[in-house]
Amino acid sequence: MNIDKVLEVIENDFKGKAFNEEAGNCSYLTEEGKKCFVGLFIPDGHEAQSFRGSVGPLLRLYPDLKDLMPTKDEDALNTLQQIHDETILIDSYYSHLDLPEQITYLQLQALRILGE
Repeated sequence: MNIDKVLEVIENDFKGKAFNEEAGNCSYLTEEGKKCFVGLFIPDGHEAQSFRGSVGPLLRLYPDLKDLMPTKDEDALNTLQQIHDETILIDSYYSHLDLPEQITYLQLQALRILGE
């Protein structure tokens, strides 16, 4: 997937953190309509939206999603997922940013990790 498309998806579909604090994992789709980073690339209505767990098992269970992801590199997807979920913080101020600033931050991280 071309990096411009990735940036566009983040811009249009990112609605904030989609992390289940109680379960300690991301939500590919929350009840509020938020999606984790990888969830942004899962088509609406796909049964994988209800999956709970990391990227590797998700892609093994739903191999049809591999071609829809912005990269085939699972490590890169995991890193972007962790940045999105704030489970790793490159800059500790991320959680204090408003939504447009979070979108920009996530786009910059996508460029850094996936850049072409």
